[in-house]
Amino acid sequence: MAVTIKLRRGTATNWSTNNPTLAAGEVGIETDTGKLKIGNGSTAWNSLAYGGLQGIQGTQGTQGVQGTQGVQGVQGVQGIIGETGAQGTQGTQGTQGTQGVQGTQGTQGTLGDTGAQGTQGTQGTLGSTGATGSQGTQGTQGTQGTQGTQGVQGTLGDTGAQGTQGTQGTQGTQGVQGTQGSLGTQGAQGKEGNFGGITFEYNYDAVYTMADPGNTYIRLNNAALSSATILAIDDINAASVDIHPYLQTIDDSTSTIKGHVRISKKSDANTYALYTISSLTDNATYFEVAVGYVSGNGSFTDEDAVLLTFARTGDVGAQGTQGTQGSAGFVGSNGAQGTQGTQGTQGTQGTAGFVGSNGAQGTQGAQGTVGAQGTQGTQGTLGTTGSQGTQGTTGTPATGTVPDILMLGGM
Repeated sequence: MAVTIKLRRGTATNWSTNNPTLAAGEVGIETDTGKLKIGNGSTAWNSLAYGGLQGIQGTQGTQGVQGTQGVQGVQGVQGIIGETGAQGTQGTQGTQGTQGVQGTQGTQGTLGDTGAQGTQGTQGTLGSTGATGSQGTQGTQGTQGTQGTQGVQGTLGDTGAQGTQGTQGTQGTQGVQGTQGSLGTQGAQGKEGNFGGITFEYNYDAVYTMADPGNTYIRLNNAALSSATILAIDDINAASVDIHPYLQTIDDSTSTIKGHVRISKKSDANTYALYTISSLTDNATYFEVAVGYVSGNGSFTDEDAVLLTFARTGDVGAQGTQGTQGSAGFVGSNGAQGTQGTQGTQGTQGTAGFVGSNGAQGTQGAQGTVGAQGTQGTQGTLGTTGSQGTQGTTGTPATGTVPDILMLGGM
């Protein structure tokens, strides 16, 4: 169903005086001139161009049959093309701005103290060495062979035979090796040290509603250590020391995770829960600490003596200076040309846009020198004239109804 639209309207003088900015697609009409302008949401009225709607184009008539073409005459010789003008020199590039000064790095947070080392077990006593066996007796020396008799001088007599070698004495037997002494027993393993950091002793209160747990007590908001999200800590610990000032220093950290807290049973370090700290709320006599569970083992019971060990996260450091720009990489070789994609289907024709104003005419190029005229070809026979195509139907003008777009009138 068509919708009647009331457009913003006024005289040309009123429009020019008020010079409003029309919304994108909003139409304004000069009632005394009949001209209209269409807004773009940013340009004031006096800077907008006049516009209007274009009528629908009539259908094109069918083309007449083309007559046969006459024989083409010989083409004349083409004139010499004039030389191309020299290209202008390129402008120099502007200098680059200097880099801003880098901020200084933030100081490193203090490292928590290391837990005490367990005592070393005592070394077992070494067994005594067995006695060395006695040396075997030396074998007797073999007897020397007799010397051959000296031959008569003149012709050299044969050399006497070599006496036989005495037999080697037998090797004495090896003494028996003494038995190895037994190894002493291993000393007991020292107790594992607590989580590094500043440690305070408290008592555990097995009540899970959030309120001041009372002097020397702490409590969680859930009996399951892995589900707890809030830790309530009284300002006064088991040693009657007010730790309120220390807890304020943790809250002053500028890091997202302000630190860690480990709750462990004093009599058994293997019963513990480790949490991250994201924020602290100061309630005058106690703190509520927002925590996130990391790991743990076992559980606590009412009145357990527990140790709270805090490790504060340092403030966020200043951003480091920007590194120098790397040198340009080598230009890679051109990749092989891809195969041509198939042509997409032609989209439907959009509605006709407003006719834009004519652009300024470019300057005319200099005329090239005229080439010598070629000899004229013989006149081809004139083709018969094709019959005239039928005239296309005249397009109907656009009507005064538009799709449902509501524009509010008034200046």
